[in-house]
Parts: sequence; structure tokens; C-alpha cells
Amino acid sequence: MIDTSKIHLGFLKISGANRKLLPSHISLFTAMVICCQMQGSIQPFRVCRNELMKLSAIRSYNTYHNCIKELVRQGYIDYLPSYSTIIASRVSFKLGP
Repeated sequence: MIDTSKIHLGFLKISGANRKLLPSHISLFTAMVICCQMQGSIQPFRVCRNELMKLSAIRSYNTYHNCIKELVRQGYIDYLPSYSTIIASRVSFKLGP
């Protein structure tokens, strides 16, 4: 079990110094922390786009996908997309506690 509060706090500290991260990135990461907590704080955890978009208040699919790509590119998360409507995508945090 991981300590999601430490991961979240660490991300928030880092994101303040990273000018490439916008409020939408922070909101999406926070939504992922919530999903991880709801699943027992285990890694990897499952996410679905609709739930993350709702929790993060992101309304555009384009914004959502751009934020995911940027979080992966900058090394904050590992993301394994699922192209199935039945099986959710998998996410792992790469930040240490």
C-alpha cells in the first residue's frame, strides 16, 4: 500500500516550480490520487477517462489526453491505456513518498 498523501504533496511541491504544468495537469493528477485511494492505495490502479474527467473538471477530450501525455513525458506517472470499453486503463505513480 502506498501513501497517496505524500505522493500528492510531493507532486504539488514540484508542480509549483514546473512552468509546463497547468492547473489542468494538477487537477488530473489529484483526480488520479483520489481514484488510487478509492481502490485501496495500491499500484497500479485502474482509471477510466470519464471518471477522471469528471473528478478533474476537464471537459475536453483533447485537454485530457494532452495532460496525460505530459504527465507521462515528464515522469510523474506510468500510463497503460486500455482501448476496451470494459477494461479500464492502468496508472502508477512514479514519484516516491
